[in-house]
Amino acid sequence: MIIFFILIQIINACNINLDCSLNGECSNNKCSCDKQWKGSKCNILDFEPYNISKGYHNKSYASWGGNVIYHNNKYHLFVSQITDHLDLSHWGTNSEIIRAESDYFDGPFEMKQIILKPFAHNPSIHKYNNKFILFYITSPQVYNNITNNIKYIESYNLYNWSESYYTLFNDNLNNYHVNPAPLIDNNTIYLAYQTGTKNKKDIIGLSKKNNNSFNFINYLTKYNELCIAGMEEDPFIWKSKRGYHMISHGMCPSGVYQSRYHYSLDLINWYQSDKQPYYYLIKLNNDKYKLFYRMERPKMIFDKNNNLVGLSTSVCDNNFNTCNLQQKGMTYTIIRKLKI
Repeated sequence: MIIFFILIQIINACNINLDCSLNGECSNNKCSCDKQWKGSKCNILDFEPYNISKGYHNKSYASWGGNVIYHNNKYHLFVSQITDHLDLSHWGTNSEIIRAESDYFDGPFEMKQIILKPFAHNPSIHKYNNKFILFYITSPQVYNNITNNIKYIESYNLYNWSESYYTLFNDNLNNYHVNPAPLIDNNTIYLAYQTGTKNKKDIIGLSKKNNNSFNFINYLTKYNELCIAGMEEDPFIWKSKRGYHMISHGMCPSGVYQSRYHYSLDLINWYQSDKQPYYYLIKLNNDKYKLFYRMERPKMIFDKNNNLVGLSTSVCDNNFNTCNLQQKGMTYTIIRKLKI
């Protein structure tokens, strides 16, 4: 038993902050984690018990994930919503993007405005210089033999928006680009996205905006031939005081019950955590637990002071067969509060 305990200490020991997943300080060979993280390597998000009434629940419309931004003393949630009272199985034709408001970053949110009518899906909103930029996916366009599903719109106030622009990619390595994850760093736009070739599907790529197009930098994840459905999707990327981070929905091998976390010092060399950053079984504020059979579109939430405070995910609240095989069931968007 003593030898086992010593081995565990050696395995969990750290030498530098990188060993703490860039979410804590390495001191005396032990990670001291930031408040939002836990685990021996600070690679698991530390949540408050969840209040099921928070987030975005619309009794008339199914929703499927979005992210939050603070502006004019309100928190604004931009979220995918399915029109005509249909379920998630109709997302490819009936998804629109709406704006909802709340006084609190975790909601509950109330619908206020339709931003983009179908087909528009998976919004990601960020502040860029003195305006806002919202990336999303829509019907594909072929440009230089590259299939691109990503567009963006711009606004100065979150209420009035520009026309839509397709993003242009200067790479001939990939045959599709979906699920955008913008990163604004020193007024430069980087864009992570789900991509792949005919034989290597659903890996995460990264490009940097240069004038009117995005130039490919590198892949953030690796392809595994054993993964029938691809490795991962739905990236979200952000920067902290120690480096860069990416969270995503894992897909290999089952496509369910998985999340992924990666981190980097320079946007070039990325490390994958050996732990899932969040789990599909969550603790509620009544001391009970709830299991969701789908939990996707992860997006980190920051408060008005740019502190990391929560995680938004889309969920399916039904049985395995309905949620995963039929892509139906009750779907909505939850926001889980981090311990701070």
